[in-house]
Amino acid sequence: MLQKSALTPGVEYGGRPEVPTKSPGFLLGLSFLAVIAALHVVWLVLEGVGPVDDDYIVYRYARQWLGTGTLAFNDTGPGSAAWSSEGFTSPLWLLLCTLAEALGVRPGLWTPAVGAFSSALTAAFVGLAARRACRRAVAGAPAQASETWGLAAAALMTVSPSLSWHAVSGLGTVPMAAAVAVGLWAASARRPAAFGAAMVIAVWFRMEALLVALPVGLLVAQGGSCDIASARAKRYLTWLAPVALSAAVLMLLRWQLFHRWLPATYFAKRLPLAEELGYGARYLVRSTLEGGLPLLGLIAIAGMGDRRLTLFVRGLGVVSLLALSYVVSCGGDWMVYGRFLVPFAPAFVLGATGVVAGAHHRAVRFAGATAMLVLVLAGLRPEVRSQAIFEHRFFEAWWLRVGDELRARAPEDASVAVSPIGAIGWRSKLSIIDILGLTHDAFLDLAPDLEGVEVKGHHRHSGAWVLDQEPTYLLLGNAVVQPGAGSLDVNPWERDIVADPRFRRDYVRESAWVDEPDGSRRPLPYFRRSSAPPLTRASK
Repeated sequence: MLQKSALTPGVEYGGRPEVPTKSPGFLLGLSFLAVIAALHVVWLVLEGVGPVDDDYIVYRYARQWLGTGTLAFNDTGPGSAAWSSEGFTSPLWLLLCTLAEALGVRPGLWTPAVGAFSSALTAAFVGLAARRACRRAVAGAPAQASETWGLAAAALMTVSPSLSWHAVSGLGTVPMAAAVAVGLWAASARRPAAFGAAMVIAVWFRMEALLVALPVGLLVAQGGSCDIASARAKRYLTWLAPVALSAAVLMLLRWQLFHRWLPATYFAKRLPLAEELGYGARYLVRSTLEGGLPLLGLIAIAGMGDRRLTLFVRGLGVVSLLALSYVVSCGGDWMVYGRFLVPFAPAFVLGATGVVAGAHHRAVRFAGATAMLVLVLAGLRPEVRSQAIFEHRFFEAWWLRVGDELRARAPEDASVAVSPIGAIGWRSKLSIIDILGLTHDAFLDLAPDLEGVEVKGHHRHSGAWVLDQEPTYLLLGNAVVQPGAGSLDVNPWERDIVADPRFRRDYVRESAWVDEPDGSRRPLPYFRRSSAPPLTRASK
């Protein structure tokens, strides 16, 4: 053991730390912020925002699993069980979607409801953890100082546009953030059993939770002591074992079911490292402007070498470094508000709060807190939010109506080739030929198209393969006519379909008119196989 004179300042030793009883004002304020976090989600729903298209992919897997017992996107052909491809990345979210399907709850209600609860949970537990994490940083200040920082951290989560947006979008992103927040609170409170349980849940959402569980668990277990054989260290290491075991079980299940250690989407979207780093760097810049999460992570990283801070706060800097490095190395994705960063948001906010609270001078603390708030509020700019809401209404809401029209008008044995497969596949219940290869393994070994495609995750495609499947209908250009121009713009990854001689020979372009909620009519451009019936009349 280290001698007393060698103990690290600010690091707690021994058992569970003593914390003053929470004041009624703190609990009331924290409850208020948790409710506001949930209402933030409700407000987006009232604005017409709902699950993102990829979330409907998970719901279709859930429906297929519940109905047939197979984890597949289609009954037959590409995307069926015979093709053995995992088109989702969150096993626990799949289980929750399956529960919704069993209960008969529609995705547009279930996803935001779970998201609102998870947002409230995240804000509450980040506040509780920050209260503990900051109490040593403000030593000598009034007893309420750590509670003030706790409320400040909870407020950052409450107003975060990234948290609220992805609570509505789905994919298990914010529920995973909630599990991470509970785990970090448990670590700050020295509750190894609760820490292990929360991190097991987080890993079952996404294995990236290991980037939080392992460094925090190991550092808190060590607690500033070189003797990891101490009783407290053994308790943490004991509860880290189920976390690691959960990850191993997930990998074995994936191998058993899909013959790959990682989700198929990883292989479908991966690029050469240099390309990934370029996409990742741009992703961090965009995410900073949309919600400030990367810069909060950088503030947390800045405290890694400050030995005045508690080992827990410094550990959050390690987590932030690992998380940002991971996101850059995998290139992020195309979605707004930094989805890949949201599960790590509790660590970013807690780490940044701990670093700012530990500053020597009051002016520095005030400036740091103001900067953190400005970073988050930057994402609430009306133009950013308005554009995101418009695009959701223009695309996802339309694709749901397209799915309804296909179900009503297309033959039951028809197949549809399309890029946005989620909402259209969910509502239509038809066999879907996935142009981007997320639900089948036909494209996994193809070289990415780095010259013709710029959208992350859309680089692997094969028009020849799509036409080999002889789809009954082709929906190109995201099945939308461009507003104003009135043209159908084929996506870059669909151009090889149009260039194939079979496309011009076997398919006819037509349009069907779809009634909009406001009473207007919107054209649905599509290409039908010459032997197939048009969609301009009901076929059943």
